Amino acid sequence: MTLTSWDLGRWTVSCRVSGHGAPVVFLHSGPGSAADWRGVFERFAAGYRLVAVNGFGQGQTSDWPAGDVYVDQYVEMVSGLVGELGESVHLVGHSYGGAVALRMVSSWPRLVRSLAVVEPQAYPLLADGEPQLFAEVTAVADAFARAVAEGRIEDAWRGFIDHYNGSGSWGALPEPVQQRMLRISEVAVRSWAALFTNPITAGDLTQIGVPTLVIQGGQTTAPERRLCEIVTDRVPGARQVVIEGAGHMVPLTHPTATVEALEARLRALSANPVPSGRS
Repeated sequence: MTLTSWDLGRWTVSCRVSGHGAPVVFLHSGPGSAADWRGVFERFAAGYRLVAVNGFGQGQTSDWPAGDVYVDQYVEMVSGLVGELGESVHLVGHSYGGAVALRMVSSWPRLVRSLAVVEPQAYPLLADGEPQLFAEVTAVADAFARAVAEGRIEDAWRGFIDHYNGSGSWGALPEPVQQRMLRISEVAVRSWAALFTNPITAGDLTQIGVPTLVIQGGQTTAPERRLCEIVTDRVPGARQVVIEGAGHMVPLTHPTATVEALEARLRALSANPVPSGRS
């Protein structure tokens, strides 16, 4: 992978880029970075230009804007990048990136050829029908922000990582990974705040007009499992793949299975091409 940056005027966005061909844009999880897609890139077939975006405050990408933050700022940045690429893209989003991807295809459908979301954290979709699950995820976000504000940075990350990956997961991370996360604590707090501003609704999902794949870990948490069900049920023609034995961090822990699911969908689309999303 090579590191490439684009000046979008309002922001600079840096990406890890590999290969040549039809563009496939990847959006990482909240505490992650473009490097999280390395295992996926290493296994991907030739014939695609793979572009892994660094989110706000990651790599050489600009920090979150000053003041209040909104998920639509992230969507605007990604849409600007797609404009620079010069053609519509296959969009892949994991976790936080999956929530951004759903909002992007709803807001800028002509920029997207197909959509794949891996456990998308579009948490506002839980607010009406699943209040207990919504309360669970807001409690995790609030606890993280509170611990960071009180200077208990490591406690913040331990609670966050262990919630999504199981007890002891934070302690099992390599020291360099822990240190990188500790350095981006303030970025993570702002990212959490933006995540809950996602205005996408269940009704918006029914208007998504591009082929959509939903990937879920077989051992994920209840809120993520329910979100995968909602997206699969609401998006017309959406297909779901469950990767057994995987938790929330599917692309990192099960890159081969992730690539197999993505490539199968791309091969099917090549055999039966469809236009980009509705205007």
